[in-house]
Amino acid sequence: MFWRSWPALSASAGFLLRAGVAAAYLLTEIRWRRAPGDSSRGSLATGLHWALGTGLAGLAAAGFFYDHHVALEHLLYIGGFGLLILVVASRVRFGHSGELSGFARRSWTARVIIFLAFVAAATRTSAGFWPDITVSHYKYAAWSSGLAAALWLVWHRHRFGKRE
Repeated sequence: MFWRSWPALSASAGFLLRAGVAAAYLLTEIRWRRAPGDSSRGSLATGLHWALGTGLAGLAAAGFFYDHHVALEHLLYIGGFGLLILVVASRVRFGHSGELSGFARRSWTARVIIFLAFVAAATRTSAGFWPDITVSHYKYAAWSSGLAAALWLVWHRHRFGKRE
């Protein structure tokens, strides 16, 4: 349950301390509001905010529900770091191919990639809560993650050989 013993209490405190430090950093260093007239909703720039928020939620949830911390940490790993890798790699691809404006443009492909990353994070996290369906949720998470990566590769295929 919620903090059963002293080692679990100290581990939970560690998770919450990390979440607090990460939240303080993200709140002071990241611009969370859009500039007036910014129409980048649905872009990879928006996906960056979602990745940071999901990672932070995974850190905090693991502190509050320590019994399920391994499952909840997958919000950080898949929904946070995994999506962050795809977003940053996209920024690099757009920048090095001379299409930097494409990073902030609205795109259905960006939305699908972000959605698949969240499906992967949610199904992998939920597998820790329902032992009877663990294997099927592992498969859903793997397929969603693989589809997100494959879609990313197909979306950027013409940018790999293009130089600025």
